[in-house]
Amino acid sequence: MSKFTLAKQIASEVETPPSGQATMFLDVADDKFKVKLDDGSTKEVVYAGGGPPVDKNFVKAFAATDVIAVTHGLQKIPAVVVIDDTTGRPAQGEIEYDLTDINNKLTVRLSQALTGRVICN
Repeated sequence: MSKFTLAKQIASEVETPPSGQATMFLDVADDKFKVKLDDGSTKEVVYAGGGPPVDKNFVKAFAATDVIAVTHGLQKIPAVVVIDDTTGRPAQGEIEYDLTDINNKLTVRLSQALTGRVICN
């Protein structure tokens, strides 16, 4: 995540001063986000999560197969992309979420055997 993207995320969580005038910036001297208020003072922005939010993901490599069982352990129903390592492009397939453990397991069924990666996000 770029600092600019993080700055936009944090800025949406900062209270606007009464006049409505505040500028958010990255102080390069100490690499911290700060807000300059209308009275000229500055305040450091502290992200409540203790750091930038991080989305969970999981990658599983596979070789010469058309059925891939994936136990990703993400504790969520992920979006899934299968990348064909030969072409570097997404492959066509069907995703079956395991209803006995839908937040952690799935099976990918491809139209043909190939070598690549399953990316769960």
